[in-house]
Amino acid sequence: MVNPESPSFFAQVGQYSWCITIVSVFLVLIGWRVAYKNAVRLATRSETKSLIDAISKLVNEISDLSIDYWLNKSNRNVEINEKKIKGLSKRTSGASTESSLFLMLLLAKVAQVSKLVDILKTRGLDVQDMLLSNVYEKASLDCEFSYKFTKHDRAVRAQEVMDSCMSVIQGLYDTFQKSHPPAKEKPLLQIIKEADSNLDKWHKHLTDPAA
Repeated sequence: MVNPESPSFFAQVGQYSWCITIVSVFLVLIGWRVAYKNAVRLATRSETKSLIDAISKLVNEISDLSIDYWLNKSNRNVEINEKKIKGLSKRTSGASTESSLFLMLLLAKVAQVSKLVDILKTRGLDVQDMLLSNVYEKASLDCEFSYKFTKHDRAVRAQEVMDSCMSVIQGLYDTFQKSHPPAKEKPLLQIIKEADSNLDKWHKHLTDPAA
């Protein structure tokens, strides 16, 4: 009696072709999803970094503006022009013009920073408003009477403004690093060990779901 021929390898594989097709489609879908999530994450990180760079640039401009005012423009002597009109004296001061212009520019830049910070908050970054408020306070407090300050006091105020601005920038980048930590390249051996550990956990879950 002749034994029937056993089916070939390809014939056996062909019986499960539908299973292979489903698995292939499933793997492709997983790959697309991972690629999409990575692309979205990278785009979000790039947009957030651009916002922080823009805020840092404005804060540096505030620092430069304040230092220039407190060190160079605030020490000008008050020019007083007296004009007698009908027995009355009228005084005009050039120092008030300098302080008014400084405050106008300062407020404009602080408002820009505040708007950009609000956008960062909608992206989930915890930005401390107190840091920006401290910058404005240090830069503008008693700026109308800055000409009455000594040279040392003006230098101290300029240093305080610069320190406050650096605190804002450092706080922004620290928050950014916590929200979007940099990717660290793992050694191949560590990747293999983690994959093996995940497979073991998956296998245990299949064999004993209650575990």
